[in-house]
Amino acid sequence: MKHSEAATLFETARNKDAGKPIGNNTRLMKRGNDFAIRLHETDVVTIHENDTYTLKTDGWYTVTTKDRINRYSPAHVAQMNWLWYCNGVRFYEGMTLDKHGHVVLSDMSFDLQREILYPDVSSKYGAPMGRANEGEAPAKGIKLHTAHIWLEEGYDEGGAYWGTPNNLMARFTRDGEFIEYYRNEAIA
Repeated sequence: MKHSEAATLFETARNKDAGKPIGNNTRLMKRGNDFAIRLHETDVVTIHENDTYTLKTDGWYTVTTKDRINRYSPAHVAQMNWLWYCNGVRFYEGMTLDKHGHVVLSDMSFDLQREILYPDVSSKYGAPMGRANEGEAPAKGIKLHTAHIWLEEGYDEGGAYWGTPNNLMARFTRDGEFIEYYRNEAIA
């Protein structure tokens, strides 16, 4: 659900303070300029004005929580070996996704992440096949970020062609000196 869709739906609420019922024990609530999908007493999805989404469970790792997150955000939350993964990244409380389902790193803007991972590669001769890994693996203690590389018909946002399935991941440093692309077989 996009922010504009949430705003339109919320306008139909009879009692705006109580929110708009949208499912069993689930209500659409207004939170300042944002909207929240509240399951019982937990805002499991917060939809921000810029169409980013913050996901929370408050410790309720239930089938219903997972359903509401998957239904009202661009997330695909799946469970493997008792652990939750969101679009191929280990789920963590308060994670934020952009409108395409990319994880927005808390200490890195999505624009910076995009600049590192998706430099434009289009040319008059067509798209290259994938992208080359860059740099040497950093020393211990250097933080590595992980991101799911979302593919649209096999192409990343910068125009490189990867094919299918949509399970491409990247590990990278904040400065972009090290980037490693790999397939996560846990997601199909």
